Amino acid sequence: MNSHSMKEQIFKSTIKLVNQEGIHNSPMSKIARLANISPGSIYNYFESKSELISSLYMRLIEERSKHLKTDQDSDIDYKSRFFLMWLNLFKYYTKASSNYLFIRQIEHSPFLKKEIVKLIDDDPWKALVKEGLEIEKLKNLPEQLIIDLIYNSVSALVDLFLEEGEQLNNQILNSTLEYCWGGLSVNE
Repeated sequence: MNSHSMKEQIFKSTIKLVNQEGIHNSPMSKIARLANISPGSIYNYFESKSELISSLYMRLIEERSKHLKTDQDSDIDYKSRFFLMWLNLFKYYTKASSNYLFIRQIEHSPFLKKEIVKLIDDDPWKALVKEGLEIEKLKNLPEQLIIDLIYNSVSALVDLFLEEGEQLNNQILNSTLEYCWGGLSVNE
């Protein structure tokens, strides 16, 4: 197995184990066992658990960012771009639910605070929120608060989707999106 495919196997095993056991109950030895490599061999790919978690988290954030930008076109109006990015986030999280669960667990732990702050500048939401504030489409609130409210509205719906499965209908999806937009946008 080449280095790239071995790293992918380690990443998949890490996501699975962290989602099942939690980050603190996922030592490198268990990750290696799940990835079918010797515990010592995992250190040929990652110096520490912290490096492994950081590398995986950054890769998932980059993947998420690509999905957020899908079909984005600066020629369409701001509200449509907001709606599209929100729906892209929901679709990504529901299609890659194991990635979503991993990201949520890492973002709600003290494990990666420095990396999270560093990565937030690359988040497509940051640019869209900044633009919305500049053109006065969004309420004058702190950028990070708006971003957190957006992510939390999507996360709440994804959690419901994961609990309810296919019972989540378009009316709930659209109502949640409209509620998020209505709470953040300037009334016209």
